[in-house]
Amino acid sequence: MKARYAWRLLSGLFILPFVYAAGAVVVAREIWLLLKRRASDRQALGADCKALLAVRDALCGTAALNWRADLDIALWEGVELRNGRVVGLHLPNYGLTGSIPSALGRLTSLTGLALGYNQLTGEIPSELGMLSNLESLSLNDNQLTSAIPPSLGNLENLWSLDLRHNQLTGEIPSELGMLSKLGTLHLEYNRLTGTIPSTLGNMTNLTHLYLHNNELTGTLPSKLCGLSKLIGLFFQHNQLTGPIPPTLDKLTNLTHLFLHNNQLTGVIPPLLIHRSRARFLTLDVSGNGELLIPSELGGP
Repeated sequence: MKARYAWRLLSGLFILPFVYAAGAVVVAREIWLLLKRRASDRQALGADCKALLAVRDALCGTAALNWRADLDIALWEGVELRNGRVVGLHLPNYGLTGSIPSALGRLTSLTGLALGYNQLTGEIPSELGMLSNLESLSLNDNQLTSAIPPSLGNLENLWSLDLRHNQLTGEIPSELGMLSKLGTLHLEYNRLTGTIPSTLGNMTNLTHLYLHNNELTGTLPSKLCGLSKLIGLFFQHNQLTGPIPPTLDKLTNLTHLFLHNNQLTGVIPPLLIHRSRARFLTLDVSGNGELLIPSELGGP
């Protein structure tokens, strides 16, 4: 018994240094990985700083911005940091002029970009479609022109897109239908033409769709009936034609349906009128072509 105990003791004394050595190796490796991660984070933040300085140099009217290399980026105006990366750029109503720099596409951790209420001109750079983490994009109330880049359809995490009150032209890209997480889409008060893409019916989380005060033509896509969470649909002041799809009465969460001042014709779906009279739905179809109330509800 004593011999067996002595053997175990000697074995433990022999193995113990190796155990301590192995533990030291593990700790050393963890420290090395931590330092490597921190170095990588510093490198990534440095790239973000470089991109922001390129943005500053590309814009005009940025005299109020305190972005400079000798000031900690955490103190830069409008810049939000998280975990050592730039995640937000919020510069509404800063008097910014010039065009939106493509260098913004290098801020790969960006979740929020707000440049509304400025005097920005030119086109929306397609490089913004590279911001795969972006959740909110607000470029409203500027003087942006040209077409909406289809690359914005790549922003799979986007839940709010606001491009209203600009001078955007061309058709609404069908690629926007890939924004499955989008809750609000503002495209009103532009100069958009063409038809409403049926792919917008794929945005199943959409609650508010604003397309009014453009130059849109064609009919209302029946596929919009798939937007079961839709609360507000605003298509007024366009050049839309044809009937109101009866399938719109399937949108049971809809509380606002504005279709006035178009060229719509045909019979208004009865259920929409019932809901309007019951004050469950604010319905405006005035200023259209020959829209009729169903005879069973008092129409001709």
